[in-house]
Amino acid sequence: MTELSSLPKPQIIEELDIRAKEEELLKRLRGLYAARGIEITTLALESESATALTELIASVDNNIRTRINDAARSNLLAFAKGSDLDHLVAWLGITRLEGEGDERLKRRYQLAVLGRSAGGPPERYIAIALGASLEVRDVKVWAYDHEPVVNVAVLSAIGNGDASPQLLEKVRSALELDSIKVTNDRFNVISAVRRTENLLVQVRLAPDASLSVLDEVKAEIPAKWAEQDLLGLDLDPSWVTATARIAGVTGVKLPNLQDAVPADEFEAIGIGTVEVEFIGRGR
Repeated sequence: MTELSSLPKPQIIEELDIRAKEEELLKRLRGLYAARGIEITTLALESESATALTELIASVDNNIRTRINDAARSNLLAFAKGSDLDHLVAWLGITRLEGEGDERLKRRYQLAVLGRSAGGPPERYIAIALGASLEVRDVKVWAYDHEPVVNVAVLSAIGNGDASPQLLEKVRSALELDSIKVTNDRFNVISAVRRTENLLVQVRLAPDASLSVLDEVKAEIPAKWAEQDLLGLDLDPSWVTATARIAGVTGVKLPNLQDAVPADEFEAIGIGTVEVEFIGRGR
């Protein structure tokens, strides 16, 4: 799927420079006076009425061109937002879910375009799953050779990513609509989080650090983990250690996480309980 931010700047979007426009207008004005045999030596002075007039014209011109640029952007997926984006995606029959942000809606649109063939590639089913509920954060779709079963792993946007039975049923129902699925396809809809790791984090604090830092570490680790692109991401001890080293922390030990916990490409590792143990102070 194309990363929209990597696309070159659209040629239709004009670079605006109001000062250059003022200079251009002054030059044209001088030319008009010269053509009539009128010599003006102080036209470039800001106190001159002609200069004030060119500044006004340049400002009006800049405002008009800015509006034209905005109108052009509203028709480009990378720049469209709000109701302009709603209209842009509507031609594929896509509507914004209540509370859905622009970036998520753009992703669904791109996936729908990629999956428009009958039955469609995995992108089609991913788009359908994302459209089933705003609670769906991410989806992986795969099938094994010569098997009619389409596996769909759902990562929830709530908690540690473990999809609830209710969410899985919503996704399954959306995929099994007669207007969507291929006759022979059967869906195995599962949570992407199939194992959860409980962490014991031993923390050494700086001499002047408050004990409240321990609570901050406890909240920081699951919060930062939830921000990651979790599908297929190993839970690495080095990541936990780096995340736990917030201001006031001088040392971190992970007695029950010596090696990385591997995740296959269709799986997300969930973080369960995080126990933070104070092991003293030092630099």
